[in-house]
Amino acid sequence: MLDARWAGAPFWPPSALTMEICQMPTVALWLITISSDQPINEMATRLSAEGLTIQEVLEEIGCITGSADDATAERLKKIKGVVDIAPDMQIDMGPPGSEETW
Repeated sequence: MLDARWAGAPFWPPSALTMEICQMPTVALWLITISSDQPINEMATRLSAEGLTIQEVLEEIGCITGSADDATAERLKKIKGVVDIAPDMQIDMGPPGSEETW
């Protein structure tokens, strides 16, 4: 079913390409590993300025978590001091004594 927002548009009905262009980029959670030779709080400021919405600065383990779209995450990989960027995945360990952990 087509969205009523498109009614009366000069390009009615919208093509798949038109719909794709009009969609917002998907924002995901990321885990960013920072080089130990870089001050992590300065890196958090830099990553934020580049478009990452900071969630947590995990100074003890040299990581920062935050949200951004895929294009921003790719751009952040090129910043000096960024060792790795990986999707931040939720892990369910299950109840105590459970055989299944995933």
